[in-house]
Amino acid sequence: MKRTFLGATILALGLSLALGGQASAADAPSGAPTAADLAAVSTVVTSDATTQRLANAVFPGAAKADTAIAARTAKADPRTPVAVYQPTAAFIAGAPGAPAELAYVAVPATLGNGNAATLWSQREGSGWSVFNVASGDIE
Repeated sequence: MKRTFLGATILALGLSLALGGQASAADAPSGAPTAADLAAVSTVVTSDATTQRLANAVFPGAAKADTAIAARTAKADPRTPVAVYQPTAAFIAGAPGAPAELAYVAVPATLGNGNAATLWSQREGSGWSVFNVASGDIE
């Protein structure tokens, strides 16, 4: 699944480079997060529930952290959110319009065992939720 998002991200980035400032507002990615969205993402990724999720997450082959250490180590860094876009179905079909839409907002984080991770947040109703903890912090 991460490979699909990575491929879509690369495609969306390529589209933005190819358009090179020639795109109109109608061609801009759909769903770009606002300042209020990013504040909501910051709140959800730094919540106690998300911090606990980070403290308990372990990727295959990694050592689990001591519970006391994990509680101090696990954290998200909402200062550097990255909006990740994916191509729209209309774009893939060759129709005019926005070439990309927001897939999720990525936020770097640290697991309880000290490993780098990325939290993926998406809109859920009128708010935001964390729907994935991905290994690594290169989005």
